[in-house]
Amino acid sequence: MLGRLLSALSAASLLAAVIPAQSHLQIDKASGARAAHHSSAAAALFAQGLLGFGRPGLTLTDAAKVAPLIPSLLASKLGGVGSLPAPFDLSTGGGSVTPSATCIPAVLGFDRDPAVYTAGESGCFIARGVPGSLVLVLWDTDPGPTFVPGVGLLHVGFSAHFYDELVVIPAAGFFECFQTSCPGTSASTVYGQGISMDPATLELCLSNAISATTLPCGDHCRSDVFPLGAAASYAVLALDGADLDIGSGSTLIDGDVGLGAHTTGSLMKATITGKLLRDPTSTAAQHPDLVVNGGTWVASLGSAVGDALAASSSFAALPPTQTFGDVTVQDFTITGAGGLNVIQIQSLSVVGGSLTFVGGPSDRFLINVLGDFTWNGGTMLVQGGVTMDRVLWNFPTAGNPVGIFKPVMVAIGTFLAPFRDVILDKGTLFGAIIGGRRVVVHSGAQLNCPTH
Repeated sequence: MLGRLLSALSAASLLAAVIPAQSHLQIDKASGARAAHHSSAAAALFAQGLLGFGRPGLTLTDAAKVAPLIPSLLASKLGGVGSLPAPFDLSTGGGSVTPSATCIPAVLGFDRDPAVYTAGESGCFIARGVPGSLVLVLWDTDPGPTFVPGVGLLHVGFSAHFYDELVVIPAAGFFECFQTSCPGTSASTVYGQGISMDPATLELCLSNAISATTLPCGDHCRSDVFPLGAAASYAVLALDGADLDIGSGSTLIDGDVGLGAHTTGSLMKATITGKLLRDPTSTAAQHPDLVVNGGTWVASLGSAVGDALAASSSFAALPPTQTFGDVTVQDFTITGAGGLNVIQIQSLSVVGGSLTFVGGPSDRFLINVLGDFTWNGGTMLVQGGVTMDRVLWNFPTAGNPVGIFKPVMVAIGTFLAPFRDVILDKGTLFGAIIGGRRVVVHSGAQLNCPTH
């Protein structure tokens, strides 16, 4: 949808300017120039409307001079001039204003509902209304409410992070796009509302109130050793249409879990130390005995899903630096040559054996598996300074389930399987699972962060 919005109206970005220091919705200057924005005549009209049309001595020219001082103009409605009083909450002392007979309020929204974004995502703010009408859009981290006499009850406060912008609604609607960045350890929410003005009568009316939330990031499990994009943030990521089954009280997933669009499954009894992020279309059953330390959030995972699919295809296209056929030996070693080692394996079936990755701190092991994969009761190891987060298994084609099981089993690496089932049963995995068919983590399985 983002591409369609940008093509419909080339527009600059919006919400980083909303709250320059604390906002986590950053400007995307590549989106182009603003359309019908900050017109001096429009600003003058709006300032004139706020000050009171017909006030003795007020001319359109005078209003234009004070148009940049919109927050102070709003404050003047409350009897203060020049600066905003603090605190600025008069919700207990006001009521509602009589709806305007001629002013038709703009309708504000985002490109998704609910407007919940993850770090690195792009989105768009939308304002639709009567073409040519004026809208003063207000943004703040303070949700209000604030009663402004003559205007109404705003669900936006006037904190130190308050920001306003004046727009003229074109026929196609006014669109601006933004990109999110990491808000730290807690979610960040920006609240918005618009004050519309009828250009003929200068009457004012309020739009609907909206908000956009950016989810926390800084996941201690995230590793950017391999270019997985937004998918690198997840300990378990079920791609669009996948089925995710998590179960048993002793099962542990250390990190975030993501459910893409139209996912199904059952989530019960286990513990997730991070967040559970669900696409609005996911129908996976979440049982009350599932423990989610980071809380459950509704958010689009489109960026993460797209990045995972692109990464798998890209990894599969890399020329191998080492090639192996069917690996069945009990004790097997892969030795790196420094930097990226692209390993191609036809298939792997090991019962009770070991697989050792030998390499230095700069080595990365990307293993493309073409056929079957069964790791039954074996132990994977790293030696020579290479760390566990520097191993990735890629299964770029459809095939039999990827099986990782038995209580004594230890596996290492991110398992990327867009077209296969992945089953982690009873054993321990230091890494992550990204699956596009059926993903199972159950029977006391331990999915831990890889050591960096």
